[in-house]
Amino acid sequence: RAYRPMSQFLGQKSHTILLVQEGKSKTYSTHGTFEAACAFLIQKYESKLKELNPQLKHIQYSVTDLHKYLDSLTDVTAMCCDSSTFQYQGVSKAKVKKGVLGYLTNKSK
Repeated sequence: RAYRPMSQFLGQKSHTILLVQEGKSKTYSTHGTFEAACAFLIQKYESKLKELNPQLKHIQYSVTDLHKYLDSLTDVTAMCCDSSTFQYQGVSKAKVKKGVLGYLTNKSK
């Protein structure tokens, strides 16, 4: 069976289920697009930074910091719906990290 590369989900309206495991805690969230799931992960990281540094008015971080956060998660994967086959395709942690970087790159343009 043929799979679409993860990069093809960027810019597509692919329903995405994001699965995150932090320690023993497992959560999932649904998003209308893969980009929305990437934005959610970034927002989750920024919220964590604000929680850890409540005295700071503005937070700053690098892509490396964000990737370290994603690496610190026990697991993070996604399931993206391929609109041509209506089947969900798994997206690994490494590909989610690339997707987050792609999202940030597109956002900065």
